[in-house]
Amino acid sequence: FSIYFMIQYIEVRDNKNYLDVNRMIEDSVILNEDGLRFGGVVNLPAGHFFISEPIRLWKLFGIKIAGQGMQTILTYDGDRNLPVFDLRDVRYPRIESFSIKAKLNYTDSQPGAKAAFCLARHQELDNNYNSSGAILKDIQFGSGGGLPDFKYGILISSTEWGGPDANNDINMFDQLRIQGYSEAAIHIAPGSSQATHSNTFSNCIFNGGGIAKYGFYTGSTLNRVRVSFLGGGHTVSDIYLAEVGG
Repeated sequence: FSIYFMIQYIEVRDNKNYLDVNRMIEDSVILNEDGLRFGGVVNLPAGHFFISEPIRLWKLFGIKIAGQGMQTILTYDGDRNLPVFDLRDVRYPRIESFSIKAKLNYTDSQPGAKAAFCLARHQELDNNYNSSGAILKDIQFGSGGGLPDFKYGILISSTEWGGPDANNDINMFDQLRIQGYSEAAIHIAPGSSQATHSNTFSNCIFNGGGIAKYGFYTGSTLNRVRVSFLGGGHTVSDIYLAEVGG
């Protein structure tokens, strides 16, 4: 996909190419006759692009975001307390085929972002957009330089923004190569029991690099969750179940 067709979404600052993915998302959205928001296809070009604020997928149906494999590199250098991809009340998104990193902090060694991906709910319940059915596939996480890009690779928390413990389930995560995290590759937060329903993690690699605590961590009871991954290098446990039983 030629970069020349993407000039309207690229801004050069300090000799860096910043890609406005949020604008690309909004330009893809169409409204149906009931006013519901349906996402289109967002093609990320090949190249190294910086992201200055979280990529927001809010209250959407069916959007697809696809890069050009490892030729597409996204590096986040925004607020380190926020996630790179912020998914809230989005149904059936498909996100695939790129590399995602965050700015490394050599002064304090703290993660450059809270998570690469955060799947959550809005504070006000909107049953038109029940979070579910996400597909994340063929994504490379982290810089691999010995410092953490993210606190979590993927954070699943229905209550992250004060939302209800509902839906946020039936997600598929496939061929994810996750490194560069300080806490956990996958973290399912306490109070997110619905988020543990029918999630599948397959063909993944979780590499703690000797600095991360956990590979897969859940603070909520699991229900039909399948986890298949290679890796290790975690200081506490590759798999940690903080809550067991129903």
